[in-house]
Amino acid sequence: MYDYYDEESDNFWWNHPSYWWDITRPSDEIMDAITKKDVDYLSLLMNQLRGNQCDRTKNKKRFPDTILTRAIKSKDAACIRLILDTIYRGYIYPTIIDHVCDDGRTALWHACKNGDFDLVQELIEDGHATINKCGVLIVAAQNGHEKIVDYLLSKGCDPNRYTKNYNERALHAASRRNHLGIVNALLKHGADPTILDDNKRTALEYAIHKRYNKIANILINHHGNRFVMNGTGFTPLMLAAYCNNTSIVNTFLNILPLQQILDELALLACRYTIDGNVKKRDQAYCYFENALNMTKPLCKCIPREVFEHHTECQTLDELARIREDDDRMRIHALLVSERLLITNGHINHFISLIIKQNSVY
Repeated sequence: MYDYYDEESDNFWWNHPSYWWDITRPSDEIMDAITKKDVDYLSLLMNQLRGNQCDRTKNKKRFPDTILTRAIKSKDAACIRLILDTIYRGYIYPTIIDHVCDDGRTALWHACKNGDFDLVQELIEDGHATINKCGVLIVAAQNGHEKIVDYLLSKGCDPNRYTKNYNERALHAASRRNHLGIVNALLKHGADPTILDDNKRTALEYAIHKRYNKIANILINHHGNRFVMNGTGFTPLMLAAYCNNTSIVNTFLNILPLQQILDELALLACRYTIDGNVKKRDQAYCYFENALNMTKPLCKCIPREVFEHHTECQTLDELARIREDDDRMRIHALLVSERLLITNGHINHFISLIIKQNSVY
């Protein structure tokens, strides 16, 4: 067997400090040896390269893998050990550790994905890998590697960091996959539960939608009563009611001001009505009815042509008279949504409801 750990061998390539490699361009033979987990053949191939002095010019082109990422993806401990030892001895550029391949991943990212805590620790502490790069915290959170998440956070990894290769933050990743321990760790280290992902949703919304109610309640407690409307026009209470998540609805009923509850459920009723959601028709009417029953009468509105000279219903009797008139109920829904959305600075959501209403005709 080839003794690739024999540091005293005069023939071993790492005893020739003038020979470095450009590790972003490994040969097919080297990659095949790593894929097949043939560490002896890999060592032989590496030793044969000692006569090829590398081009020290920085190569900005990205490749699918470096020899290190290929070894980590193959989960071959012996190949990984050989490659890392040669890096530490200075015969492979140490930048291989932070090199970003053409898929936007680094060696540390793959180690985090695999859940290899010892390798993650070594890459950071011995290889000086960058922790706030390429979404290493996010991939660890996605795969439920709680120990790695705790370690990355203890090393100063930013729990709120945005990574362009992802449409979510670490807290979204943990919440939507029901990783309770990771959610707690992220919040402990300052994760912001109000941040929206690329789909304009918070981590709380994913927990509500998937009925991960333990996580949802923890996130609710960390929101500090800042339950804002998201980019799709839903508040957390509206979403919980929409998803029939009764437990979370009851949580909000116990902590939110009554007027806020009435307004948000009235807005949900507006959506049901304008969308023509037949299954939710009775529920929408109930929300409208509760809002009128528990709210002081509004100032008399001026009829406008845009709303066919109709005004928002002021009494339960007025609402009851239009209950079976779908067109009139839609106009009532538009008037209610105009009052509630524009007053609170959500004109964009009101416009989206107007567009939906126009599609009816």
